[in-house]
Amino acid sequence: MVRKSCYIGFSYFAGLFLCTIGWGRNNAVFALASACVAITAFALFKRYRKHIALCFVSFLIAVGVNTAYTHIFYDKLTALDGKTVTVKGEITDISYIGSDTCRLSVNGTIGEVKGRLTFYADDIEYDYYDNIVATVKVSRIEDSINFRSEQYNRPKGVFLKGSTAESIEVTGGGNTILRSIMHYRDKMFMLINDIIGGDEGGFAAAMLCGDKTELSKQTKLTVYRSGIGHIFSVSGTHVVIISAMIGWLMQKLSKDKRVIFAVQTVAIWAFAVFAGFSVSVVRAAVMLTLVTAAPLLYRRPDPANTLCLCAVV
Repeated sequence: MVRKSCYIGFSYFAGLFLCTIGWGRNNAVFALASACVAITAFALFKRYRKHIALCFVSFLIAVGVNTAYTHIFYDKLTALDGKTVTVKGEITDISYIGSDTCRLSVNGTIGEVKGRLTFYADDIEYDYYDNIVATVKVSRIEDSINFRSEQYNRPKGVFLKGSTAESIEVTGGGNTILRSIMHYRDKMFMLINDIIGGDEGGFAAAMLCGDKTELSKQTKLTVYRSGIGHIFSVSGTHVVIISAMIGWLMQKLSKDKRVIFAVQTVAIWAFAVFAGFSVSVVRAAVMLTLVTAAPLLYRRPDPANTLCLCAVV
C-alpha cells in the first residue's frame, strides 16, 4: 500500500474538520456514522480493506482527540466565564494602546487550565517571554454584529478575553533567543511605518509582520466586513520565498545538504517566531521542513504525502 501518510493525514484532517460542526457536540454521531460507512465499504470493496481500515482508524483517532480536547480544555475554560482567575504564563505579544495601558497576550494557565488569554494591564516595563502572574476577570468571547470574534478566535484555541488586570507581577525572564527575534520584528514594524506612514504603512506592516496595531479600527472593520481580511495573514507564500532565497544562497556557499537543510530550517522557524506562530505560517513551516528533509532521508518528497502528514502534525 503506497502513500500511507496520505490516507492517514486526509482521514485525520477530515475527522477534525467534521468535529468543528457543532464544536465537539456531535462527535458521537460522527463516530457511529463513520463506523457504519467503514463496515459497509469493508464488505463491498475487498481489494481496499487495508485502506478502509487505515482511514477509519485515523478518522476515529481524530474524533477522539477532538472529544478529549473539548472536555479537558474547552469546557473547563468556558466554564470560567465571568470569574476572576489567576493567570500564569509567558507574554507572547505586547501592544501599547495609549493612556498608560497595554494589551498583553499570555500563554500558560488560566485558573488551573492550560490556555491563552489577552487582557489589559497598566503600562510598565514588560518584555516578550517574561513570566508573569496576574489576577484577571475573564469572559467568554462571543460574535458581534461587527465581527465574528468567537469564530475567529476559537480555531486559534482562544476562548476567553480578560478585562484590565487587578494585579500583575513579573516573576522572571524568558527565552532570550525568541525575545530577540520579537524585538527585531518590532524594529522592522516601526521602520516600515516610519517610511511609508498612514494606513498604507499599516497595511504593509500587517502583511509582512502580522501586526495590525497601526491600522485604524474603521479600516480593519471595513476590510474584514468586505471579506478580504485574509490579506493580513502572514502565510505560506512568505515562508516559501524565504526558504527559496536561503536555499539558493546556501547552495552557492556550501554543497553539504545537511548544512543547507540546517540553515533553511533555522530561517524558516525563526520567521515563524517573527510572525507570532500564526497557524498559516506554522503549517507552511512544517511542510517545508518535511520537504527539505526528504533528500537527507533518501526519499523523494511527495506533495500529497507531505501535505497530509503536515495536517496531522
